[in-house]
Amino acid sequence: MDNIDTYNKKDFALKFLIIILLCFAFFKFFYRTAQIGIAGLRAYEYFDFQQLLFPAYLIRKGIDYTDNDKQKLFLGDASYITRPPYKDEGFFLHKFPVLYSIMIPLTFLPYKIGSTLWLCIQLILIFVSAIWLINFLNLKDPIALTIAILIFTNYNSILRVFELGHFDTIILLCFIAILYFAYYKRDILAGIFLGINFLFLLTPLIFIVYFILRRRFLIVITSFVTIIILILLPLLYLPSETIVNQFKMLYNHIGSFGFSSWWGNHSFGSFIARLVSDRPFPNVILQTTQRMLGVIQTLFSAFIVFIIAFICIKRKEQDIKLEFGLTITGMLLISHFVTELHFLFLLIPYLVLLPYILEKRSKYLAVFYVISLMLLGMEYTGQGIDIIMYGPLSLIYGSKLYGIILLYGILVQHSSSRFIYKNFEP
Repeated sequence: MDNIDTYNKKDFALKFLIIILLCFAFFKFFYRTAQIGIAGLRAYEYFDFQQLLFPAYLIRKGIDYTDNDKQKLFLGDASYITRPPYKDEGFFLHKFPVLYSIMIPLTFLPYKIGSTLWLCIQLILIFVSAIWLINFLNLKDPIALTIAILIFTNYNSILRVFELGHFDTIILLCFIAILYFAYYKRDILAGIFLGINFLFLLTPLIFIVYFILRRRFLIVITSFVTIIILILLPLLYLPSETIVNQFKMLYNHIGSFGFSSWWGNHSFGSFIARLVSDRPFPNVILQTTQRMLGVIQTLFSAFIVFIIAFICIKRKEQDIKLEFGLTITGMLLISHFVTELHFLFLLIPYLVLLPYILEKRSKYLAVFYVISLMLLGMEYTGQGIDIIMYGPLSLIYGSKLYGIILLYGILVQHSSSRFIYKNFEP
């Protein structure tokens, strides 16, 4: 009887602790979100949102948004533009035209209402992503569910996306949709969402390689058809000249992109660039060094893709959840430009790994998992501490990259093992 009472007390204490933790986590999350919303009303934040909204405003007015001179003429109409475009190169025009069209409905609203609505939409998308992913991975065990919620409510990249107002919440939801539909063999839907994500980011093309290796050719074909349709769709409402200019700018942006030593770029190439640079400006390293960095980045990217290919070939039994998480993490490692916003996508591999961590009960594995999560999820950026951002001391500042590599290593270890968890199958 005493043993039963002791067990009940421990069970009650555990549940009470979980409730307290969740209440505090939700309070902190919504408090920070409210702060971002208030700052946005004063037009202090949402810089990326402003840069995406203005081309949409010009599209609605029938103005060629790729013309810098015309941008400047209509800049006075957009009182919400709190900072000018970077240099003289215009706004963020390295996006596909259809993406700006998404923002057109918000241009009919006063900026304060539109920005608040956009923040609410992003908040809804995060909650939908969390619920969908948690249900899909069957994280219904109280401990697993609590950890998953704590990860979502304390992951700093979510708040950074809210602050800047970018599309990353949509990209995250599309990634979850790709994983979900690919897992349940609904390849057409998986291909459609993969094609949509390509318009937001070019790097999801690594998933084309993955699905080819897994002989999921219908996903690949559907994704290319979706890409073509979405690229041609703006021809219905935009002049062909505008679209041609847009694609020239997009091509130039991709072709001229160098290895930036900017502190906010956490890619492998940027990490190496900071090692060989003693100052943040110019942001693009000298051409001779660029060639060296290009060779290093190419070899590193080839190595990352080779590991994914090797695992897919070696494993006869497909574990799409682990392999998908591995591919997303590899996508960030081979990318030339990775910011805190892109860490949002790593929520998928972190939650995919969670059942494995809990089932295996390996202390070492759990420690590595937590370290990686802290390195990528914490708020510290190091901005302003120049002494650790350039030269040899930048090895200290590379903690974000270390977190990605550590996560990739954990995924490789699990993907190459035969261990299969049973209690968390959807």
